Amino acid sequence: MTELELAPMESSGNNAEAERLTMHRCIITSIIESETVYVECLYVMEKYMNAIKATLSTSQPVITEEEFNTIFYKISELHELHKNFLEGLKAAVASWEEPLSVGIHFKKMAENINIYGAFLHNYGRATDAVRRRCSTSQSFAHLTKQISCHGQPMSLDDLLHKPVARVQKNALVLHVSVRKCLGHVYST
Repeated sequence: MTELELAPMESSGNNAEAERLTMHRCIITSIIESETVYVECLYVMEKYMNAIKATLSTSQPVITEEEFNTIFYKISELHELHKNFLEGLKAAVASWEEPLSVGIHFKKMAENINIYGAFLHNYGRATDAVRRRCSTSQSFAHLTKQISCHGQPMSLDDLLHKPVARVQKNALVLHVSVRKCLGHVYST
């Protein structure tokens, strides 16, 4: 083949690589946007958690310490994990020196999947505790319905479901991202 015959192949290869990088950046940017909302919801839940915790040492706590520990099980750990994940992704995107530099942040998340496992194992008990307490305490029921996250009204049940939905969403996004990236590797 002559140089002129190779030029279109190189050009199409460069276009495919540019398209793959653009897709990669779009996926990561989308994850960052979604993660920002999720971290905000965890922050809001932690604020409510701390406010309720403050009542535990008073003469009229809103809930019992056992209910508190059940309802807010692993919330602080999830918030810290995702806050660090988000900061790592933002730092990686700011440099964009190597598109795959975000992989380490996903690996750290995967290494901490046990936190999600523990949260999910407790999830049914947490939502049951919220419902039981709401049925016996008007003040707790009112408090759990006065939550707002990202300008949207939410109940404590809604916020507790966020980590459950997050596991499903992250699995889907990673599946699509890996398929797009590996599809490129195997097609070349």
